Amino acid sequence: MNKSKATHDVMMKTGEYTDSSGEKKNRYLKIGTMFETEKPNGGGVNRSIKLDALPLPNNEDGSCWLSLFEIKKQ
Repeated sequence: MNKSKATHDVMMKTGEYTDSSGEKKNRYLKIGTMFETEKPNGGGVNRSIKLDALPLPNNEDGSCWLSLFEIKKQ
């Protein structure tokens, strides 16, 4: 059995803030993780997302936009 590897954080924008230099930045909340598993015999990659929380719409049109950010190696 192939092992899954966590590759990306699933994030949802929750607001904005202004940093110390006056630049506007987005504020995000991690709500899950994306995993990649190699298919046998070099058949490519399967991608799966595990949500730890369910996103709720936070804008006028009722949509939920999620972003993927590559997990940084520590």
